[in-house]
Amino acid sequence: MPVQSKSTRSKKPSSIAQSVASSDTDQSANLVTVDNVTYETDALPEEIKALLRDLLRFNHEAEELQYRLRQIQAAQQTYYETIKVQIAEKGVKPYQD
Repeated sequence: MPVQSKSTRSKKPSSIAQSVASSDTDQSANLVTVDNVTYETDALPEEIKALLRDLLRFNHEAEELQYRLRQIQAAQQTYYETIKVQIAEKGVKPYQD
């Protein structure tokens, strides 16, 4: 299974993704860069190919979780702002000792 090309998103990659990156700069070969050294994926042993596939899958899952977290944080902020507006509109008095 060929290694996927890196994401087209402009966000900064994680520290692990910085150490291992894949690209399709050459149409005839899939390449992977590990610590600034580029290798043809076809020349790698199957065990390393499997590890690369797993790493790419984990990177994708992490991006999805980060996206979901941003959605949840936006919803939290919206609810908080709505609560403040509702308190003011309903005339709820603050707690006093």
